[in-house]
Amino acid sequence: MSGDTVDDNRWRSTEHAEAWLDRQTQPSSDLIERFSLIARLLPFDHDAELTFADVGAGNGTLGEVLLDAFPRAHVISLDVNPKMIEAGEQRLARFGDRSRFIEFDFGGPAWPDDAPGLFDAVVSSRAIHHVSDEQKRIIFGWIYDRLRPGGWLLNYDYIRAPTEALSAVYARLSTNEPRGDGAGHGHEHGDQGGHGHNDSHSRQHGHTEAGAPSEHHQGHHSHTSPLLGQLAMLEALGFVDVDAFWKQFGSVVYGGQHP
Repeated sequence: MSGDTVDDNRWRSTEHAEAWLDRQTQPSSDLIERFSLIARLLPFDHDAELTFADVGAGNGTLGEVLLDAFPRAHVISLDVNPKMIEAGEQRLARFGDRSRFIEFDFGGPAWPDDAPGLFDAVVSSRAIHHVSDEQKRIIFGWIYDRLRPGGWLLNYDYIRAPTEALSAVYARLSTNEPRGDGAGHGHEHGDQGGHGHNDSHSRQHGHTEAGAPSEHHQGHHSHTSPLLGQLAMLEALGFVDVDAFWKQFGSVVYGGQHP
């Protein structure tokens, strides 16, 4: 079920984060649509006092959408890269103490002590595919243990096609799908940053924002794995109402609820 076994350590690099941030303008319309879907999926009152965690938050684009959608919510953003954290703190400064960043390597051995939960939801965007299936299971277990009853995990991420034939279909469609009108954010880092590429970089690697990750994300430096195995992980950990809430080729929003 696992994807590649190649470690992807680029997002620990200051130079790589700086280069990525230099390419960014604004999140694309497709990306904001996915983040808005995550906000709409959360079954909470608009004015409820809530606490969210964003795993692999990068420069805070998903957290920003959640803080705007729930004006009394707080978001704890977790990311491995100090340069991304610095950019995220600047981006979310307008929210004051409703936003807090913590340095955290989700490929490491433990959840950070200074983000104990409990959380009403834990979200992630295009980040967890960078670790092995074994580490995914560990991360989902950490999240399950830190959700309130009724809390949600929602993950927008890249997945591996379950067969070689479908992998070829995804790769072909990723180069043929019409692009949206956004700035071309087809991500690498995960929201280990609001992450994407500019148009030229996206075309170079053959993927679109809402469409299929190309072979670039089917395993050359990632640990993408098929969707059904990841849904089974969540169910085995005790999550209920597990489902894929949106999917287009190799991109998906999936998750489940803590009973």
